[in-house]
Amino acid sequence: MLSVGLTFVTIHDMTEPSLQGGVRMNRTAKLKCLIIMAVIWPALVYGGEKSAKPEWEKMLKRDLVSVRGDKMIFQNHSLCKFGEKGQEKTVQLQVKTYGEAPLKGVISRDNFVSMTTELSTVFVLSVGAATSSPEKFLDSFDCTDLESPIGKPDIEVNLFITKEGFKAEFVDTMNNKRSGTTHTWTEVFSK
Repeated sequence: MLSVGLTFVTIHDMTEPSLQGGVRMNRTAKLKCLIIMAVIWPALVYGGEKSAKPEWEKMLKRDLVSVRGDKMIFQNHSLCKFGEKGQEKTVQLQVKTYGEAPLKGVISRDNFVSMTTELSTVFVLSVGAATSSPEKFLDSFDCTDLESPIGKPDIEVNLFITKEGFKAEFVDTMNNKRSGTTHTWTEVFSK
């Protein structure tokens, strides 16, 4: 089994100041998002046999956000594999993505889902891309949603949003390492 040293990234690693105020994704983060749009999304939508149709229909109809009391909750579990295809050096990580935000007055449901999934996706792709060359990584990358976790997830990506700001947290549960960043909305949008 291959052991992977995880590189933790922060919001600062993925963003840079924008001339219009706020922040925007840097080139590396944009490249990673383009990889998703160009390679992974078409494989999800068009891949598989016709018998897989009920699976993608179920996936597309699934609600990503639940409401608990006065909070929106986003929770997703996935199993991601990457490494050199056909080699024993493939890495398999179970990832838990969790987001929490007030139900009213701070962020729309759409922006909440967008922020949470973008944070998780860029982080997972950063970890995977660090394991091999981009070509080999793209050739072998595969993430599958799980209905529930299989034991304790290897990685946790957490996003907590309040009226004051947000905290992004990355937890490597295998090595008991935690990294994160906290920002006020004023700090983010006054740059």
